[in-house]
Amino acid sequence: MPISDAVTALNRDMHEMFRDRLRSVVAYAVTDRASDTPQPTLVVVDALTPADLRACAALVVKWHESGLATPLILEVSEFGRSLDAFPYEFGAILADHTIVSVETQGRSDALAELIGRSAAPLSALLRSVGRLKGISAADGVLAQVAGLNGKELSPEAARRLFPDYLSAVEYLTTEIDRWGRV
Repeated sequence: MPISDAVTALNRDMHEMFRDRLRSVVAYAVTDRASDTPQPTLVVVDALTPADLRACAALVVKWHESGLATPLILEVSEFGRSLDAFPYEFGAILADHTIVSVETQGRSDALAELIGRSAAPLSALLRSVGRLKGISAADGVLAQVAGLNGKELSPEAARRLFPDYLSAVEYLTTEIDRWGRV
């Protein structure tokens, strides 16, 4: 999915607003979305304050006028807790999404932290996939990351693991996307 100018502008807005608290901006497709409906986005942050919500409220009209839906903004901890509660909704996001930005500032230690924080949500997603399909959805790098559960990952290990991790998550989302087409 190409990244529109409106999504690029939203990404800039989120960087200005959240600075080092911004973790990810994702644009995603909804299968039954008409071409003239607003583009949905997901923003993941470390913390969300009332001041952040007021700042977002001041930009909503601009976002809507540029063709965006109001972004779904979640704290990292809330995102992790929500995967079990909303597996179909997050599965739909995972099935057809484009990562606009992931914040690690080019630092391997931040990449290690990002991978470590993804362990619990990934584990929950894999359990949900397993229940839905009656199979174990984790092997290789996905099982390795899901198994971290609070264990430290060295920056060097994160740098080595990240390309395979992204490929495995992309493969998983492609497979989940195929479920709706079969």
